[in-house]
Amino acid sequence: MNRNLLLFAASMLMSAPTFAQWTAPTPKYGDVVLNDTCYLYNVDANAFFLGANSWNTRASVSTNKGYKCVIEHAEGMSDEIVTIKDSVETKGAMFYVFASSQSDLWVDYNNNGSINWQFDKQSDGTYLIYNVGLAEHETYPLGIDLSQSNKTELYLNNPESESTTVQNRWGIVMPADYDEYFVAYTLYENAMTLGSKIEEAENYSIDVTDAKAVYDNTASTNDQIIAAIDAVNTLINKYKENLASPENPQDITENYIPDADFELNQGAGVWQRTHSAQNYQTGGTPGKMADDTYFLEAWHPSTFTGKTYVSIADIPNGVYQFTLSAATNGGDGCYVYANNDSVEVTTGSTMTPYTVYTLVTDNNLEVGLNLPKSQQNWIGIDDAKLIYYGNTNESYAYWLKSAIENAPEYDDYSLVQKALVEKYDEIISADLNSMNKEEILAQIDKFNAIKDELAEN
Repeated sequence: MNRNLLLFAASMLMSAPTFAQWTAPTPKYGDVVLNDTCYLYNVDANAFFLGANSWNTRASVSTNKGYKCVIEHAEGMSDEIVTIKDSVETKGAMFYVFASSQSDLWVDYNNNGSINWQFDKQSDGTYLIYNVGLAEHETYPLGIDLSQSNKTELYLNNPESESTTVQNRWGIVMPADYDEYFVAYTLYENAMTLGSKIEEAENYSIDVTDAKAVYDNTASTNDQIIAAIDAVNTLINKYKENLASPENPQDITENYIPDADFELNQGAGVWQRTHSAQNYQTGGTPGKMADDTYFLEAWHPSTFTGKTYVSIADIPNGVYQFTLSAATNGGDGCYVYANNDSVEVTTGSTMTPYTVYTLVTDNNLEVGLNLPKSQQNWIGIDDAKLIYYGNTNESYAYWLKSAIENAPEYDDYSLVQKALVEKYDEIISADLNSMNKEEILAQIDKFNAIKDELAEN
């Protein structure tokens, strides 16, 4: 399960019968403690305070982790006024939390806003938190609007708002309680995954009696739940392998790639990255697409390297086609990829779909955009699509035929070694229909090796 999915509404309102016997945990929270490590917990969002979103330092919340905080008395202020320091992980240091406007709240103070706060205790033991220093918004409590499950940024919210999705209540969680909570939360999250897998399997009429017994026992351990998930995944994958073929390809995008067209505006939260581009967000940039809908983009003041990707575990083995629209403002060295296979992006800043085929042999697939060279400072991706062709002899033959169709032709022996071209032509002309799976895989390995050697020559 992708732990970056911040679907607050779903986590709060989950009420389907399948999940009824499992109760979502809540951390123990209490009073403000000065000069000691704690975590700020938004009670209604069931989420912890941290820096995320823009620059990875926008004041936000997450269901999966929180930043360590220290609440201290604000120097030169009355007793009830405090500052909040937080552990900005992207910078490896403690900074003040500050606000420069109602919608500009950040975790890395640099002499550019108000760092003073007031915690107002409520009758239910929670706190409303107010910024002290922004005169026009001093009565606006800190909180989150849950009307959009993908929005995790915090704001100073209008106290006169009658919206039932604006949640401003906070609790103070101490480190030991935080650790205890996440042990329980991990168990609960895995149980929810198992429940979803059981539902999926039953939709395919797969017998999952043993897994249901684990799920129905709320005393099951995390190891038992994970083992049950693995067992159900194996059954589902075998079913899907038998279902798909080159004649009956399966579009499985929705099952495995979250927010594939980015219209949910979740991209920066659920697509992982290895680069450190300053801006990493979904948005619409005029002129980059035929219609200016959401897409995921990364920008940095200077060129950068790294990947933007989705890592998929427990996927059926076999042949896949991955398509991704991509754009860049740099030169060469930008690739749409799926596992070890890739295709170069060559159309500059015009968002263009690129397709690559790949093989999965260990139930793991990684797809995305790779920048191995530092030649771009802006990239954009959109409209990911994943098609499964099965795990049969015909599937592998289809993959190799597709690779051959897209492979370059070598007629000029002055440019390459004649012996290599002859081996290359021999593979291209082979009768794949007479080969078994292992023989086709061997041909694929030979084809890739010779293709790479020819490209080097």
